Amino acid sequence: MKHHLHKSYLALLGMAVLLFAGAAGNAAAMEAPKEADARLFITELAQKAGATLQSKGNTPEQREASVHALLREGFALEFIARISLGKHWRRIKSEQRVLYTELFSQFLIRAYGARLAGFSPELFHVDSAASRGKQDMLVKTHIDQPQGPPLQASWRIRLFDGKPKIVDIVVEGVSMALNQRQEFSAVIQRDGMGGLMDMLRVRGNAGKPTLPPA
Repeated sequence: MKHHLHKSYLALLGMAVLLFAGAAGNAAAMEAPKEADARLFITELAQKAGATLQSKGNTPEQREASVHALLREGFALEFIARISLGKHWRRIKSEQRVLYTELFSQFLIRAYGARLAGFSPELFHVDSAASRGKQDMLVKTHIDQPQGPPLQASWRIRLFDGKPKIVDIVVEGVSMALNQRQEFSAVIQRDGMGGLMDMLRVRGNAGKPTLPPA
């Protein structure tokens, strides 16, 4: 897997247990996914991503749209958006929450879709799964690298309406959610909520396809 893909995982990763304890999603179940189900979910998600990216019959635009749909299916975007905003979520009006959540989702999908170009499921391996609190299962994986030791990545899974979804990822001990929360807080302090919205609009702008021809 290419180096830029490895770095991309830093954007969406692990969050401390306390951050999740008081911020359960509206549709989150009160029990964690089963270990086997969580492992299978991550394995199948990687296989679907690989199959989509390696498809020879689709244009870059079609493959990008498929990747974006897969990310929307696999990640709890509304939950991650709320966690990433932290204390500011309670301070904004409902209409702002709706707009922010959609802008955040577009931004996150765009960012990850662009960095999946070099993904190869053959290099991705699921190692173990263990419960984290009452609602989450943490699936540990490693990604083989052409040079150097394997990259360690853990995926935090929670049930939403009975379906497993990713709520955080931790790569080499670095959390996306914590990083995102710190960045967003700094932007709001400097430019206000409007400044954060503007930043998300720019970063989530569709523009040209980000995936190269197959």
